[in-house]
Amino acid sequence: MRQRILFLTIFSVFISISGVSQNTRSPYSIFGPGEIQSRGFGRNMAMGGAGIGVSSGSFINTMNPASYSGFDSLKFVYEIGFEGKYSRFKSQGDRLNDYTFNFKYIAFGFRVNDWWASTMGIAPFSNVGYTITTSKYVEGTFDKFYSSYEGSGGINYVYWGNAFKLGKLSLGVNSSYLFGSITQDELITQPSDIFSSFIMQRTDYLKSFYFDYGAQYSFKIKGWDYTLGAIYSNEQKLTSRHQVDVKTTSYTTISSEEYKSKQLRVPETYGIGFSMKKGPIVHVAGDYEFQKWSGLKYPIQKDVFLDSHRFAVGAESKPWGEIVTLDWYKKITYRIGANYKTSFLKINGTQINEKGITFGLGIPVKNIGSLMNFTVEVGQKGTVSNRLIREDYVLFHMNFSINEIWFKKRIFY
Repeated sequence: MRQRILFLTIFSVFISISGVSQNTRSPYSIFGPGEIQSRGFGRNMAMGGAGIGVSSGSFINTMNPASYSGFDSLKFVYEIGFEGKYSRFKSQGDRLNDYTFNFKYIAFGFRVNDWWASTMGIAPFSNVGYTITTSKYVEGTFDKFYSSYEGSGGINYVYWGNAFKLGKLSLGVNSSYLFGSITQDELITQPSDIFSSFIMQRTDYLKSFYFDYGAQYSFKIKGWDYTLGAIYSNEQKLTSRHQVDVKTTSYTTISSEEYKSKQLRVPETYGIGFSMKKGPIVHVAGDYEFQKWSGLKYPIQKDVFLDSHRFAVGAESKPWGEIVTLDWYKKITYRIGANYKTSFLKINGTQINEKGITFGLGIPVKNIGSLMNFTVEVGQKGTVSNRLIREDYVLFHMNFSINEIWFKKRIFY
């Protein structure tokens, strides 16, 4: 089994670095660093995205690095995820349907000793993917020109997380390296004079180290296990190299410019969460997260960014108990959740909000001590008011959470 996990790890890291993680067609990804991705994996997503106050246990919870203290001391935990999304965009009576399917993340973790747990992985931080066409009249004339914008890319992160247990208190830190590129092609066409058409291509190459911190405190009251959690990450500048090329439609370069800056930033983040659990019967969790986007500025964008707020709540249960006799059915986990987020974007005086409900199953895989986690999220982002775009989507997430006993303690007689 270890050889298979090693092969999957190498294969998945190769896919991720090759840039397959892009999973959006949202026109709103044109702004800032793109569409920010949730840091939760399969189990968190099925519980509405809640996880700040949830201990890792048999899965990896990157939403709070302090959670890694919950790893079983005998097990090696391995996570790999895939995601598909069907979207319907609507604006001013126009409709467009689209879908994506991509590799999402890979991670593994284990306990180093009684007080130290560690994990490593790679996942997307933000995604960019859009195609937008607009038309305007040339000032003082009746001639129209058309602009077509196409964007792709995003930011990934490789992380090394560590958690340290001090009695009922756990402290943790994720040390991450952000990297990636965002490309925007603008094709400007004037039908009355095709020779005046040209392409402007802008590519931003981004990189930076990034740290986020977490704490969890666990206790029991009357048969219930409670965990309180908190997270924090400071504002971080991204080292950026910008390449701007102007070309003809035959891709002959007219001009080229390259410069560096540290204008792009990742916002300061705070979050708190809780969970309450009674055996395998019921587990409830809730989160609140704040990102301070106000005051941040990105080049070539005039829209003012707003502070972002995220609320999430979720629950999971293994309800069968003695109702069924087959042990396999008793191990199936049922999950449900909901979330609401005010994004950092304000366009035409309107803040872009997002909401969704989630449903999920954790299905045991025989003989390998693992779970296949399935999640379906039905959600909505944006609005058709003020000439904006609304996205109605159905997101499908599949996650393998593999638990293998690697660390057996020797017994001497």
